[in-house]
Amino acid sequence: MGASGISSCILHPIKTLSTPNHHWKVVFLAAFFIAAKALSMMESTSSTFDPQLTKDPNLPVVSVLGHITAGLMVGLGTKVS
Repeated sequence: MGASGISSCILHPIKTLSTPNHHWKVVFLAAFFIAAKALSMMESTSSTFDPQLTKDPNLPVVSVLGHITAGLMVGLGTKVS
């Protein structure tokens, strides 16, 4: 089971919360988001700045929404195949 299988529990929250052997998925996802938030709070903006972006103004920059959409599409493709 990959990340798309674990995160698919969000689509069925009642089933996930009512089945004891699925509780670890909720804990895993919560820990993932808490760790990501903690890491983003600890890092300074200068450490995440990419100097390559200033060299080429035509370089496309993908937004957070673009990354989320791409991740969902990959997960959907994984489930379909």
